[in-house]
Amino acid sequence: MNNKNINFNTTKMRRKLLIVLFSFTLTLSSLAQQNYYDGLDLFLTGLDLKNILSDKIIDTHTNLLDYSPDTWNASRSTDFNPINSSEILLIYGYENGIDEDITNDREREIDNYGGGVGQWNREHTFPRSLANPDLDQGGTNQTANSDAHNLRPSDVQRNGLRGNKLFTDGSGNSSTVGSYWYPGDEWRGDVARIIMYMYLRYGSQCLPTYVGIGDSSNTPDDMIDLFLEWNAEDPVSDVEIQRNDFHENTSNYEAQGNRNPFIDNPRLATRIWGGPIAEDRWDIYEVNDNEAPSIPSNISISNETGTSFVVNWTASTDNISVTEYDIYLDNSYYDSTTVTSFTVTELENSTTYSVSILAKDAANNSSELSSPTEASTTDGNSNTTIEILISEYVEGSSNNKAIEIANVKTSPVNLNGYNLRRDSNGNGVWSEKFDLTGTIDVGDVVVIINANANAQLLIDQADIVVANNQSTNYGEPLNFNGNDPVGLFKDDILIDIVGVFGGGSSNFAKDVTLRRKAEVIEPNINFDLDIEWEVFPKDTFDDLGGTHLTLSTEKYIWDKLSIYPNPTTSDYLYINYPETIKTEIFNVLGKKLTENIVRNGYHKIDISKLKKGFYLIKISDNLNSTVRKFIKN
Repeated sequence: MNNKNINFNTTKMRRKLLIVLFSFTLTLSSLAQQNYYDGLDLFLTGLDLKNILSDKIIDTHTNLLDYSPDTWNASRSTDFNPINSSEILLIYGYENGIDEDITNDREREIDNYGGGVGQWNREHTFPRSLANPDLDQGGTNQTANSDAHNLRPSDVQRNGLRGNKLFTDGSGNSSTVGSYWYPGDEWRGDVARIIMYMYLRYGSQCLPTYVGIGDSSNTPDDMIDLFLEWNAEDPVSDVEIQRNDFHENTSNYEAQGNRNPFIDNPRLATRIWGGPIAEDRWDIYEVNDNEAPSIPSNISISNETGTSFVVNWTASTDNISVTEYDIYLDNSYYDSTTVTSFTVTELENSTTYSVSILAKDAANNSSELSSPTEASTTDGNSNTTIEILISEYVEGSSNNKAIEIANVKTSPVNLNGYNLRRDSNGNGVWSEKFDLTGTIDVGDVVVIINANANAQLLIDQADIVVANNQSTNYGEPLNFNGNDPVGLFKDDILIDIVGVFGGGSSNFAKDVTLRRKAEVIEPNINFDLDIEWEVFPKDTFDDLGGTHLTLSTEKYIWDKLSIYPNPTTSDYLYINYPETIKTEIFNVLGKKLTENIVRNGYHKIDISKLKKGFYLIKISDNLNSTVRKFIKN
């Protein structure tokens, strides 16, 4: 081979010294928090903790390795067998070499590496081709491709068998599971912690949803439950620790300078993303918790109907974390939730209720009940009046991002109760809301921009500026890219959207400006690029700040439309209208659940599969549409 420009005697002597040092540092590493994390607030939780750890591993990644020979040499210095320094440990291996199949060996001679049968190679645990963009960008930017925290020695043929298959759950030894890959019971935790590191180090280029089969709906971002489970089930190994200790120490020639935080303490993943409680290797989180959460505050009522209303409140604080909120009506328990918004249903028309909230933590400590807030249902005949819509979506260079919202109705609109949210990469999870303020006059617009925008036209037209810093996730939701749908909400109900919620990374608006067509006078929760939007080149800002839409001088009349019963306890919703229309049912987050064509008259829609709750039904004819609410009890 042409890449073995190494003094093997010196390298072997260094490994013997390292194995002595590692045997000492392994004990220390398991007893206390590493000095590497000094100055960080490790008692943060959620995305706040994720962000400070991400900043740390990026800032300390000071030595950028060459893919060859540096990563070969790094692997030989970090993955040697702690009980036999002439061997290297092979990820996905599980057998000690006594059978006839060499591809499943767990150990291999440390100097027998390359690309041939019987040799070991470097496995990209997060495969190059599954990243977006590909980890191997060519040229001088090889940082992601040659990140040694992602590279593990593997048998050449077994590495080829894994290929770029997505990880999935399984049991026993490593194997293919259908068209996917299970790394084996011994290696699943190693894999999970590598994927977590890559996500923090390279962000949206290395989303866990790209590389594993799992569910991200219960995490605040793109982390999936599969890796959280593996992280908790498979403890940190000695070889993981020796890899971390080697790479922090830049006196080692092939050391990167940074560590994998989830090897140092798997509990960090639990504190960021939730899921099964992983080992706390620092013993700093296992404390007796006798402190109750703070009392929920700022309780507000919105979206009142004849049988329901929405309750919102400010999150409670706790020394560990808040896990649940209990909702009380008239001082008798009603239901619980893990978020700070809840739709109360099955109520009586024209009735006033007293609403209180209490918070609980993981130790079942409860706050006091909040002060009661009154909420009144309507007479059952009110409908949502939708007044504004998104008129432009600007996905410009760098932070030149803007959303324009227009008022095409006949009276000023107070923006209290309206907010914007982003669906990162179309993954089906809305970001934290950004509340809008102020008033839009008749025929006017409001322009919202990212604070780090540098285009003077954007700055000149801005009415609302979203701060770009760590506390706002760098401008959320005005930090979108062309694959991030943005929704406009009223009283926490989606009323308009650019992009398809949960539609995946489709690049529907990459490097362009989208402008609503002039004839569109109603918002739409079913994005239709071809019919409703015009596409302009990147960094087109010339129309921003002045509405080009047609002012609606009279409300479209749907007086011949009837929808009943509402609320309903039936498995059917009945529609009566003299012309052919299309009906679409959405949940309050904007996910379309059903679609039907109603032909000239009476029709019933099957809603038997809908759970009890609050829904929106959009009704469209050839020219116009309307949105109505209904409740299934």
